[in-house]
Amino acid sequence: MKKITIRVTDEMNDKLLDESKKLNISKNAYINILLTKRKVNIFDGKKDIFLELNRIGNNLNQLTKLANSHIINVVDLKDVKSELKNIWQFLNVLK
Repeated sequence: MKKITIRVTDEMNDKLLDESKKLNISKNAYINILLTKRKVNIFDGKKDIFLELNRIGNNLNQLTKLANSHIINVVDLKDVKSELKNIWQFLNVLK
């Protein structure tokens, strides 16, 4: 068995202590459980997310220009809101 040393914030240390107390185990045991049992997601789709966010930003800029030029009066942003919600949900899955 090897010993390693890590630095954590006070808040993270408190969280580790609280969670380990809830399980009635030591902080070391809790960290070992996290390291060995937790599923790690490796995601390589950042380019797709940034591309989609750029497209949404471009669409918003175009709509803003049209509204400022008084070419359009009402903007329906349901689709934009839906796409942003999808991206947000996807990013939350990666946590």
